[in-house]
Amino acid sequence: MKKIAILLTSILMMSCASLLTPYSQSFAIYDFTKYTEEGFIISPAASGFEYQPVGEIAVEFTPGYQKGHIETSPINTQNSQGFDDIYSSRKPTSDRKGSWFNPSPDYMLEELVKYAKAAGADGILNFKAVANYTYEVSKSGSRRILNSYSLSGFAVKINKDK
Repeated sequence: MKKIAILLTSILMMSCASLLTPYSQSFAIYDFTKYTEEGFIISPAASGFEYQPVGEIAVEFTPGYQKGHIETSPINTQNSQGFDDIYSSRKPTSDRKGSWFNPSPDYMLEELVKYAKAAGADGILNFKAVANYTYEVSKSGSRRILNSYSLSGFAVKINKDK
């Protein structure tokens, strides 16, 4: 009886270990240089500029399977197992579901600026980038992290003549 109790306790302890989330670390930088050089202003500040408002702008990105071409990024993350590329390489996909696509910071910023320019803006003030993480537990007890990224700001036409 004692052996069965020890065996059941051991099994229970080992199954709990799989529920622990391992440490990981990721890094992202939103580089505004390319846009500043072309005269498009992006600022986390909401003041200090004379402008005409165009509107609030927000884009949410959720990694997933994407058909067609996917982007690349030189940014890596370091986790407990070493360095891993977090973004897939640019290549055509031929399977029906496509390839997994996790948008890079450059890709997300490019999309936000594209939408702002389409609305007639030449700047984004009060720029914010937020990573949203949600944990999902399946019926079998396995857990996975669901993530999405939100970029937002205030699209404006900057008065550059003053």
